[in-house]
Amino acid sequence: MGIFNRGIAYDRLLGIPASAGFAAPYMPWTLYEQFGQALGWRFWLSPRQFLLDGIDRIASVAQKLADAESVHALYRICAFRLGLDMDFASFLSQEKQYFNALTLPPLQGKAITYVDCGAYNGDTHGELLDQPGISCAQAFLLEPDPDNYVQLVQHAARSGASAVCLPLAAADAHGTLAFTTGQGEACTVQQGMEGSATGSITVAALDQILPNTSVHLLKLDIEGAEAQALRGARHLIQRNRPTLAVSIYHNPQDLWELPELLFTLCPGYRFHIRQHGFNTFDTVLYAVPEPL
Repeated sequence: MGIFNRGIAYDRLLGIPASAGFAAPYMPWTLYEQFGQALGWRFWLSPRQFLLDGIDRIASVAQKLADAESVHALYRICAFRLGLDMDFASFLSQEKQYFNALTLPPLQGKAITYVDCGAYNGDTHGELLDQPGISCAQAFLLEPDPDNYVQLVQHAARSGASAVCLPLAAADAHGTLAFTTGQGEACTVQQGMEGSATGSITVAALDQILPNTSVHLLKLDIEGAEAQALRGARHLIQRNRPTLAVSIYHNPQDLWELPELLFTLCPGYRFHIRQHGFNTFDTVLYAVPEPL
């Protein structure tokens, strides 16, 4: 029996077969070492040696994080993925995802512009509109999946807010990419036009989409394409110094490569890692600009 999901924490899930007299299930990191080539991309899952090979870069990332909680979370994520800290499976940070004590203070008292890459059905935009003391003057909501996009447009109409819905995905340049549709919030951009793709989508760089727009808050949750989107938003970030919330759990190397990229793109920022989902899913890196 093998398990890999984010719905139930592994430390709780393991008790179910044990109580019925079964041996412990095979854990995902063990199975992936045997069947990784056949399984292909599975979010953060990788052979354990791959994580160990990146440990020096992870340690370098830890030195640049702004608080002890972030450092602690980073190392516990690594330990969990190595099978050494099962208790972390059910750990959740106290802060709410995306809109919390890290991200909201710099946005208070402003009429902000919000950019959401991976807007899904508008759920995160709706949460932002509900935040007390936050005035969202305009929003640009990117969602390439056709089914999700229909729901997103309906959300925008119901909200009454000034929101522009774009049937695009963020990347580092304009183009067309293969795409797996119909997966709800897990629809995925792919490189190339083969594999398990079920269609194609248009992608563009945020620097191309919003060349002169002042942006205050940028959220990226785009199933592994975060690095390309950040490179395509280089000038936007340098020009506006927005607060960023970037998912870092879609690829195993995101744990160190995305912080390294943001360290380069965002001088004069504070960086925090928070864990918002079971089994190290929904891990978010927050980049918050220091006051000038």
